[in-house]
Amino acid sequence: QKATATILTAGQAPTSSKVAASVALSSTTNVDEMMTKIKEFVTTYNGLVKGLNDQTKESKYRDYAPLTAEQRKEMDEDEIKLWEEKAKSGLLRNDSLIREGLSNMRSLIYQSNPSIEDTRYNTLYSIGITTSKSYNDGGTLEIDEDKLRKALEENPDAVEQLFKNVDGKKDDVIDGKTVDTRGYLEKLRESMGALEVNIDKKAGRSTMTDAQYTIGKNLKDAETRIKTWQDKLKTIEERYWKQFTAMESAINKANQQSSLFMQGQ
Repeated sequence: QKATATILTAGQAPTSSKVAASVALSSTTNVDEMMTKIKEFVTTYNGLVKGLNDQTKESKYRDYAPLTAEQRKEMDEDEIKLWEEKAKSGLLRNDSLIREGLSNMRSLIYQSNPSIEDTRYNTLYSIGITTSKSYNDGGTLEIDEDKLRKALEENPDAVEQLFKNVDGKKDDVIDGKTVDTRGYLEKLRESMGALEVNIDKKAGRSTMTDAQYTIGKNLKDAETRIKTWQDKLKTIEERYWKQFTAMESAINKANQQSSLFMQGQ
């Protein structure tokens, strides 16, 4: 877009006999800068997805149980480190929380934004950003640079609104329908936050007590059951000792009686 402004000498009125100097003012979108920012975001996003996806696919080594205190005493630091790497590998294999979180993040790519009037650019996939066709990539993003550049050149405002809609609402009303008009980044932030909350509920964090998260509750329950079985085993042990003592007394008494019988002969 170009606008033309006329500059006149001070004190002069514009007349047909005067030649006015003019300057062209241009207003253009820095497409290259926006392309760079979007590609940087996609790179960061893909790194997160790959990291989470790799953890759900880690190999699990069932022969490497956690080391006991006695085992640690017999091993050097390098051996302990290698052993623990194997023991921890695969702890999140096929983890349902992470898989669900990745699925929710992936679905946002194909959600339209009803607040964008130009329907050609109201989804990420319509501007050239899609998930990888390979299932093994776990939902990483790919960019059709030609398609993205065309969208930025034709309607940069729509692309910006698609990513970050400052006026968007989670429960907006358009044409009598309740819709989500927030930008993709805000919806992605909410999805990632929900995943973090779910992880906290299951695995906890340093500020929580054991009673505030699932694994902590399971640990307390396991400790209670261990204590219950220890008490049961102690009771059984005491009963066996009483029976053994009674049996030993009976044998001694029988031996004494046998000895008296022999003397009487």
